Amino acid sequence: MLLFASLTFVKMTENNVDFWTAIIVALGIMVVFGILTEKFVIRPLANQDLLALFMATVG
Repeated sequence: MLLFASLTFVKMTENNVDFWTAIIVALGIMVVFGILTEKFVIRPLANQDLLALFMATVG
């Protein structure tokens, strides 16, 4: 997720978006992405094997 946040920030600053605006937007996008990942990937695997949970979080 850090890679996507960095890419979002760099792309926005390349398009002449203000530094602080780019940080806030990238942070907001990653918060939403993290919540969706937890809800649709992590939570359904809560009672599964640890290997399945590990594979879902790593890649």
